Amino acid sequence: MACLYYAPPRTPSSLIHSMSKQPLRKIIGYHQDEHADWVAELSCGHAQHVRHNPPWLLRPWVISVEGRKDHLGRMMPCRKCGEEA
Repeated sequence: MACLYYAPPRTPSSLIHSMSKQPLRKIIGYHQDEHADWVAELSCGHAQHVRHNPPWLLRPWVISVEGRKDHLGRMMPCRKCGEEA
């Protein structure tokens, strides 16, 4: 299996370096945490918050049902898998 890594555009170089070590996993579902923030459920079994918090995090797709549905199956870096490697 090829190892894929992701770094979003316009990210400070220090974050790109840390994210480049995080393997990509498919988004398989979502749930909301106790603060009503959206959390992506990843194919590896881990979960990761997906917040839209401009200007720091630009994820407008998180806000709508259609946007979240559209991102099901897309790849996202998993921090926990990166830490385990």
